[in-house]
Amino acid sequence: MPRDNLYSVMEAAKKIRVSKQTIHDAIAAKRLKATKHNIKATIVKKMRVTMIAESDLKAFQKTISKSHQERAKKSELAGQTESS
Repeated sequence: MPRDNLYSVMEAAKKIRVSKQTIHDAIAAKRLKATKHNIKATIVKKMRVTMIAESDLKAFQKTISKSHQERAKKSELAGQTESS
């Protein structure tokens, strides 16, 4: 059985075109399943990172409206314009 790809909160948000806050809110409300993973940040230090399986992300994506995704996309484009 193939394993799901895992996405960080930022990667997941970009993939389905919503804000990071939307992803965090969905995790907190238990509408999106996420797991904590330990990763090595340096030789000495470890970090706990929230990761989301691709299948869980696809299931969540079906529950959000197209208008929500469009608002996030416009917001993202506006942010790029301001930083240019």
